[in-house]
Amino acid sequence: MFISIAFAQFGLGWMFIYWLLAADRGPKEPRKLLILSGVFGALACAGALALELAFLPDALTGVPSDLSTTGLLGGSLLIGLIEEGCKALPLLAFLVLTKSIDEVTDGIIFFGISGMVFGVIEDISYAFSLGPAAGIGKIITGPFIHAGFSILVGWTLSSAIIQKRVWVLPVAGFAAAVGLHGLYDFGLFYGSVLSILMSLAITIFVNLNIFWLMRVSKRADAKLGIAADGANLYCRNCGRPNPQHFVFCPYCGQRT
Repeated sequence: MFISIAFAQFGLGWMFIYWLLAADRGPKEPRKLLILSGVFGALACAGALALELAFLPDALTGVPSDLSTTGLLGGSLLIGLIEEGCKALPLLAFLVLTKSIDEVTDGIIFFGISGMVFGVIEDISYAFSLGPAAGIGKIITGPFIHAGFSILVGWTLSSAIIQKRVWVLPVAGFAAAVGLHGLYDFGLFYGSVLSILMSLAITIFVNLNIFWLMRVSKRADAKLGIAADGANLYCRNCGRPNPQHFVFCPYCGQRT
């Protein structure tokens, strides 16, 4: 059963990353950057585990109900801060320093891959430590939630860089990711009907928001003239715009 769940998690992650790359209608991202984004996600998972073992209240690693409501909320927000910080900050620094973001969709792609890799590793570890039911529950209720949290940071970062928006925007994106992550965990830990419904609502919003932000970002890139939108307006092989509707791409020679 565990192996089946692990394969399902890997398959879900692969499908999501494939969708991210297929949705990009600008120049294709360098493979090295895509792989590095996944590596950042894996390293973030290891870093978050170490920090949580070092700084979380002992009750959160045992029976969360032993904590007061205030302590449970504080601990949950700390989980959000640690995990979103490990996922977002090193990747953000790398992308900014290397000037690797040249489209609004780039933030969604790079941070989405990193968050998805993080989520797959974490969900498989839950299935291993807490049993198959936990793994199946994660697949059903929040398949892309870690990617969704990370994308809040990635989208605001790329929007600030490409659309020349104020730099407080990525800070707000990071705060939103931390807050939503913390409230999501708090709702599950607290265990009441209302708190679980709150967590479910956050899950639905964060997962659906990924697809909405990708749509908004593609339109922004097309408006800026750095990507194309519509049938036959871009090459599906190299990603270059094809506004003249050529059957064969003038850049790579492949059929559009």
